[in-house]
Order: sequence, then C-alpha cells, then structure tokens
Amino acid sequence: MPGKMARSDPRPSVRVTRGAGSGQHLASVLQERRENANINAGLGFIWRISVKMVVLSMRSFLKDLTPPIMARAIRRLHSRVEPNSAQVIAQTQAQHRLYDRFLPVLCHHVPPGWIVDVGANVGTTAAAMAKECDNPILSIEGNPDYFVQLVENVGQLPVRCIRTLVGTGKVGGSLVSGGGTARLVRAPTQSNARPLDAILHEAEISYSNVALLKTDADGSDGDVILSATKILRESEPLLFSENHFCDHVEEQELDFAYVELTKLGYRYFWAFDNFGNLMVSECSYEKIHDLNKYVASQTFHGCTRTIYYLDVLAATERRVVHARNAIAYYRTNIIGKQSESQQEF
Repeated sequence: MPGKMARSDPRPSVRVTRGAGSGQHLASVLQERRENANINAGLGFIWRISVKMVVLSMRSFLKDLTPPIMARAIRRLHSRVEPNSAQVIAQTQAQHRLYDRFLPVLCHHVPPGWIVDVGANVGTTAAAMAKECDNPILSIEGNPDYFVQLVENVGQLPVRCIRTLVGTGKVGGSLVSGGGTARLVRAPTQSNARPLDAILHEAEISYSNVALLKTDADGSDGDVILSATKILRESEPLLFSENHFCDHVEEQELDFAYVELTKLGYRYFWAFDNFGNLMVSECSYEKIHDLNKYVASQTFHGCTRTIYYLDVLAATERRVVHARNAIAYYRTNIIGKQSESQQEF
C-alpha cells in the first residue's frame, strides 16, 4: 500500500524495505545466506569426518588394550541376545500346543530313582520335570554359556549340575550354538566327551538307581546312549531321547544305539513327531528304523517335508507299566484336550 511504513524484521540490525531496488537487495541477501550455508555445511561435513575418524581410532585403541578375557566376556554378553530354550519353547507352544509336553507327564509317572538329564540347556526342562516329581535330577550341559544360566535357573530345585560333553569319546568336534540350542559340529579332532557311565560313577550315583534317562543332544543322542550301557543294563531306566540326525553318520549311530538297546531288553518303543504328537505306540525297533528312513527321505533326498525328527520313548518289561500309564494320561488329558479354537464352536 503506498505510504505504508516499512516493516521491520524482529532480528536486530536487519531491516528489509520495500520500494525501488528492494528486489536486488533481497537477491544479494539470499545469495549471501546461501554461500554462508554452503560454508557451514562444508565445515559440518569436515567435522563429522573428523569425529568419525577419532571414534574409529579410539575403538581400535581400546580394542588393543582390552585383555582377551574381557573381550570374551563382552562377546558372551552379545551372544545372550540369542533366544534361549525357554523363549523357543514358549514361541513354539504358541503354534504347536503339544510341543515339549510329554516329558513332564512322563516324570509324573516315573518310579523312584535319579532322573539323568543330558543336554540340559538352560534348565527349562529340568524345572518342568521337577514340578512333576520328587526324584533327584542330574542335569548335564556342555555349552559354557548355557551352563551358567542352567545353574542360575535350577538353584532352588533338587537338581545337581555338571558341565561336560557326553559321549563315547569316539566323536570329535566343537559345540556351536544358535536358535536357543547347541549341537556338536563334527571334526577330526580329539573328543572332549566323557561316557555317561563314567560321569555317574564320579558323581557317586549308583548305576542301579536311575529311573529315567533323557537325552537331547541335537544329533549326538546315539553316541550318548552308547556311552551309558552299564546304566541301561543295571537300572533299565525309561529312556526318552531326541531321535534327530543331520547326516548319515548320525543316522547310523542311532541305528547302532537301537540295536544295543534291543540287546539290553528294550523292546517297547513309542514315537512322537517333533511337534509332540504321538505317532506310533508300543512298536518294535524296526518301526522306528522305518520312520527314520521316512525322515531321511526328506532330509537327504528332497521329498516333501512333513516332520523334522522324532522323540522316542523306550522301555523294558520291568518299566513298561510306567510308560503305559504316562502314555494313557497323555492321550486322554493332553492330546484329547480341546483347544481354545475348538471350544468356540
């Protein structure tokens, strides 16, 4: 509007006037600001590079000063981010309601005596077993990180813990963990595994005082069973083992183990799929062998995948009544229980 007083900028010493020549003045001001902005941006970029170089240098310096034992401790802290056994079980049971449900039922029906828990992981299974029976439990775990958590998790329970690998000593390699579990990656190295018979002897547990032997060794279960022939012969414990193999060597070890079990009087077998559902009941070793060939066709020959492994319960005539009672309860009260989705209809 003609004659209107010029509007002033609220910032001190800056005044913008409208009128003749104001366009050129405004253009020069904007150009100056752009140049200043470019200078500041360039200085900021140089500053960021400088800071980054300093940080990288400090990291390298601190890494050189960090003692190896502290570096290992830091790596262990980072490894704790990986899901543990309890998390994996909870997540799997949310999708498959029978997963890992039979073993606590079995423990509710075991006779007096020790429960030997090979491949105890972080103690989730030991805690579940302890809730269902008064039997003392010996939990054995070879992974050092899992063992620390195992001891913490079962501290208030009737559980003894031993850290060692279990096996005949014929199989070398190293433990590799991932996904909440650990398995032995085989290699032509000297084995650190110890026979289960020797472990119980050193723990002063009688071979004749074992009610249940549970193994979960992720592919090494055949080797674990073959290391426990004195226990199996004298106690005839119920045997609940993961029947899992990733190569032909592990598959063959399981076959050897079942042949040995048959010689020791184990003639009653039950097989569960890896989701916890009962597949066959009171069958012979030959039926387990056939099921293993079925799984092998999927693992090695590209056939359509339906299951990944089996869990197997085995019993002698002396213990078969306890197995039958547990199976009967599981069929009626766990398998036969309606899910929440069924109850809605």
